[in-house]
Amino acid sequence: MSALTATRGFTDAGAQLKHGMGEEVKEMQESADDVTRAEALFASDLQAADVKDTEVVDRTVTDLLRQDGPRGCSARMAYEFGEHPDLAAERMRWARRVVRQSVGTNETRR
Repeated sequence: MSALTATRGFTDAGAQLKHGMGEEVKEMQESADDVTRAEALFASDLQAADVKDTEVVDRTVTDLLRQDGPRGCSARMAYEFGEHPDLAAERMRWARRVVRQSVGTNETRR
């Protein structure tokens, strides 16, 4: 048992992770589809101000994935991270947040 584990009263590392990283672990559990959609949204020309509803996001992501494919979207994203890493990180956080919200809204409708 490590000193950190003993101090916090945890008996295993799994409990420590669940306690200290709840929200971060949830974010890491994105599906491969969500990651692909976030990369496509990142690579699109869509701006935060343009997102009025989930249909706009769905249409933009679907069209771009059809046009460039997942690899093309990943390549555009990688290029932007290389050119503007400070701006790219914030845009990717935005894209992931929008995709998560879009997925939640679409599941509620079903």
